[in-house]
Formats: sequence, C-alpha cells, structure tokens
Amino acid sequence: MESEVARRWAERLADPYTRCVICGLPERFRKTLVAEGWTHLCLTQRFHLDRIVPGGSYTEDNIRICCAFCNRIRGAAQFTDAEVLFKITKWWEGQRLTASELFWLNTTPGRGGLEKLGTRGHDALPPSS
Repeated sequence: MESEVARRWAERLADPYTRCVICGLPERFRKTLVAEGWTHLCLTQRFHLDRIVPGGSYTEDNIRICCAFCNRIRGAAQFTDAEVLFKITKWWEGQRLTASELFWLNTTPGRGGLEKLGTRGHDALPPSS
C-alpha cells in the first residue's frame, strides 16, 4: 500500500466517528463500553482493516474497516456480511441493552443506524487532501 493511502486509512482507523462497515459500531461507542468495564475480547481491540477478498492484497479496492467482532465472525469469508450482521445483532440484543442504546446497529450490512445523519462512518476512503 502506498504511504499516502496508508496514512489516510490510519487516520480513518483513529477517527472516533468511524463505524464498522458491517454492523455500524462507532469507534467512540466501543471506547465508551471499554471505559465502562466491558471486557469482551472483541470490544477491547481496535477496529481492523478487513480484506474483502481474504488473502488478497491490501489495496484500496480490497480493504474496508470492520470492528473486531465482525472481522472475527466473518473469518476468511466464511460468512456473508448479512450472516455476520445477523449473528452480531443477536449477540448485542442478548446484552440487555435498550433499543435507544443500540441506535447505531445497522439493519443491513453497511446501512442503518445513524447513517442518515451524516457521511462519517461510511466504508469509502475519505477524499485526499
């Protein structure tokens, strides 16, 4: 990956408004849960660069940002994004959170949550400066 492209992706990973492309989990919410004592392994890990085609190269058209949960469940493309979202949704619903606390949870992979309020958190690479 070229250094300029790598820098832009690194900025996206560090941005608290970045959201998982599959489930919609915002980085800022992940950090809040960890600060509140949630210790699940996938919550304590930062977001990942996911290769859309496993084993492929880290090129702009083959990477996206996923939370550790979605990336781990998806594995080497063992499940579709819709199947991963279904599994993640069931897990989150089992955590006894209210619907208002799950405002961010996508209804379909890459869609739903607060997507309608702005463009932050989508899976596209931000425009170069």
